[in-house]
Amino acid sequence: MQAVVTGRGTLSAKLQAAESAYRLRAEDVVATSTDVTERKRLEIYASGYVLRLMECLRADFPCLLAWLGPSVFDAFAKAYLVVQPPGSYTLFDLSARFPAFLAATQPASVGQSGSALLDLPVDMARMERAMVEVLRAPGLEASWTHPPAGTPDGLLAGEALVQASPCLRLLTLRFPLLDFLAALADGRRHDVPPPVFSRVALGRRDYSLTAAEIEGWQFAFLEACREPTSMSVATARAAEATGQPPGELAAQILLWVPVALDQGWLTYAPSE
Repeated sequence: MQAVVTGRGTLSAKLQAAESAYRLRAEDVVATSTDVTERKRLEIYASGYVLRLMECLRADFPCLLAWLGPSVFDAFAKAYLVVQPPGSYTLFDLSARFPAFLAATQPASVGQSGSALLDLPVDMARMERAMVEVLRAPGLEASWTHPPAGTPDGLLAGEALVQASPCLRLLTLRFPLLDFLAALADGRRHDVPPPVFSRVALGRRDYSLTAAEIEGWQFAFLEACREPTSMSVATARAAEATGQPPGELAAQILLWVPVALDQGWLTYAPSE
């Protein structure tokens, strides 16, 4: 059944391949009736299966669908399902490789302006897939950790342990997409953003998505907090990554950490 549903080619070619590989014919595995033949049943099932997968891809990339239009989006989605048929038991994994597929299918030689335009849907897909992951990943709602007693002094001394939320996603993009995607989601018109390097943090607080463009040092600090890490160590790693003076960066981070906590990107880790 899987060979017929997810394989490439016409139904006849897929049935022939399945028979060659598994020594099974359609009439061996599919019930028939006087009204509907085995081949017709398989054709109906395969068509319905593909339509269900298409619905899932549209649901995961609503802004990309709105920007490309249904016909163009569906053309890429169908090609994706043919090239990379689903191999997971859960539909959540279906769209994981779609951004990479869009990047891999870009034309090899286009002008600079054309290349930038082709990069936009790839970044849109990466952003929307990350949003799906954030909403599905474990968050901090059930185990929100508040600053432990004496944290202000510990924080100033760099002793407090912090950790990035498990649902945090950090993206480096070629376009500033937050306003553009918000407008598409609301059905509003919005100019295509110019190609400008952008860093984005995505997280969740109280089951709601939080997203903002962040600076390089903020990005580096959050990256350094993937595991429980002291403020001083995370700051040192961020300073090394960005080339900023550690003392100056420590002051910036101290002022910014409450924002990261409020956005659900960061939490205090329990001390051992």
